[in-house]
Amino acid sequence: NKPFLALFAACVCIAWIFRQTNTTFPLHFERNGLSLHLCGLVLAMNGVMICLFEVPLAAGLRLWPVKQVLALGYILMGASFLTFLVSGSLTAFVLMMVVFTIGEMSAFSRQQAYSASLAPDDMRGRYVGFLSFAWCAGNTASSALGMPLYDHHPTVLWTLNAALGVVAAALILYSRRTT
Repeated sequence: NKPFLALFAACVCIAWIFRQTNTTFPLHFERNGLSLHLCGLVLAMNGVMICLFEVPLAAGLRLWPVKQVLALGYILMGASFLTFLVSGSLTAFVLMMVVFTIGEMSAFSRQQAYSASLAPDDMRGRYVGFLSFAWCAGNTASSALGMPLYDHHPTVLWTLNAALGVVAAALILYSRRTT
């Protein structure tokens, strides 16, 4: 099932990106001289935006093809970290979180349904489990490799996040069923 394997690989990439919001994001916040209580507020924006805007955004995107919505979300999530190449100000962190959250809401509102559509009816549980493994692999790699990369080359990490978003989008957009 090539489209599902493409989704699996895309989820490894996206898990890497997503994990950076819990690891290098707060570290970068602190290293830019910003108060950590403000970091909590910026991170909390994610949840507030999801509560307020995910349903209307999903409704607005429901007529878009699912692969395009996933790709858009993945690109936005990865590209959001590029704001740190320009600035380490509070405004940059807020902008990063807004763009990231729009991408997250776009992609995650459709990702599980897309996964289910790719799975044979009698194997949906296995597919869901295998997709969870993709997230575990991406999170583990991100935790183990992202922090050392940030310590040595933060700009490389931000660029890598953006590149992984593009890779994830390309995997989804160019995957085709071959049955």
